[in-house]
Amino acid sequence: MRVREAQTVTEKWRFQCLRCLRVWEDLYQARYHGDATVWWLSGVPAQPPWADPICPGCLGLLVKALPTGPVVH
Repeated sequence: MRVREAQTVTEKWRFQCLRCLRVWEDLYQARYHGDATVWWLSGVPAQPPWADPICPGCLGLLVKALPTGPVVH
């Protein structure tokens, strides 16, 4: 049995609330383990960025998530 090494990629995601028009960005870490992907935000396991984001300003649920791409360190 061969053990696959997990690959971690840091991605910047931009969000826009369609209710209050607030725009913000978050850095997510995507850890790829073969066919599975685990997302992390601020060191804590998280839902994927596009899965039901909530506006930190108005707590609105009508939020658009836009990937901006991998972050190079």
